[in-house]
Amino acid sequence: AELTLGVMHGIALGVVLSLLELIYVTSHRQGAVLGQLPGTEAYRDVRRHPEAGTFPGLLIWRVGGDLFFASVGQMEAGLRSSLTEIRPPIKHVLLDMGSVNFIDVSAYDELITFIKQLQSQDVTIAFARVRDTVRQDMQLAKIESLVGLADFYERVTDGVCAWQRQEHVRSQSY
Repeated sequence: AELTLGVMHGIALGVVLSLLELIYVTSHRQGAVLGQLPGTEAYRDVRRHPEAGTFPGLLIWRVGGDLFFASVGQMEAGLRSSLTEIRPPIKHVLLDMGSVNFIDVSAYDELITFIKQLQSQDVTIAFARVRDTVRQDMQLAKIESLVGLADFYERVTDGVCAWQRQEHVRSQSY
C-alpha cells in the first residue's frame, strides 16, 4: 500500500486494517465446553482434550474473554450451540468467568436476558472464578440476585461439586 498510495496513505491504511482486525478478534472470542481431566481438578477444552470427562446434565462453559456489546452475542451463540448439541439435555450451566476482566452495560443487559431465557427453560446457571471487579459490577447489575448468591464459586471444582450434591439430593427425593 505504501508503494502504490504513498507513505502516509499506506500507514493510514495499515492503521485502519489493524483496528478492524482488533475489533474482529475481540468480538469473536472463542468459548469452550470444558471437561475434567481424569484424576485431577483441571478442566480443559474437550475439543483439544478428548480424555476430559463431562457430566450428564451439566455444561461447563469457559467464556473466551471480556464481554461487551460486540462480543456478548458471539458468546451467547456459542453457548446456545453447545446447549443444543449436547445430550442428554443440559439442566445446569456453569460459566467459567476466569478470563473475563470487563463487562460493559450492554453486555450485562444481554446476559440478564439470556439468564432469564435459560431459567424459563428450567436450566439453572452458576458462575465460577469471577474476578472481584466483575463480581461487584454483577451485583450492581442485579445478576447476583437473579442467579442467587450461592451460585458463585471460587473454583470450577466447587461449582461442579455443588451441582453434584444438588443432583444427588434430587435423585433421592424421587
